[in-house]
Amino acid sequence: MKSTSIILLVALATSCDLIELQQPPAVLRADDMTNSGPLSLPATRNEAEGLFAGNQGKTWQAIGFTLMGIEGMLECRIDDRITIDTNGTFLFDGGDNLCGAEDNKKNRSGEWEINENASEIIFNLDGKNYTAQITGLVEDTISLSGSYLGLEINGLYIVEK
Repeated sequence: MKSTSIILLVALATSCDLIELQQPPAVLRADDMTNSGPLSLPATRNEAEGLFAGNQGKTWQAIGFTLMGIEGMLECRIDDRITIDTNGTFLFDGGDNLCGAEDNKKNRSGEWEINENASEIIFNLDGKNYTAQITGLVEDTISLSGSYLGLEINGLYIVEK
């Protein structure tokens, strides 16, 4: 679930099957993936950009995902990754297990930016803007929320080592 996983918020397809992780970390609880989650929020846009992209870019992998409060991972999101570059571009790798519908290409690229008050990341993909609410962001973990076709989605991502 690449950070995509940030994009997974963007490319969600309802045709995926839910699976449970073998030993999910405590951070996968649905109540941890809401605005009251365990992560702090950056105070400024510059701080948020630094945490999100780092000094030389970062690759994010999803570790938690909920759709309308249903706990578990969408099987087609487990292998997603998103590489964030410091120049405002990203590369999304949907992995080998694609969800279908709008998530029908393994690799996609686009641009990203964080809004002025550091509360949202705007992804431009194929000329369309998608917005993810930042609900928590620290050096190696980000929590995002959004909606797709009216369905509430939440994602939790860690920096790939």
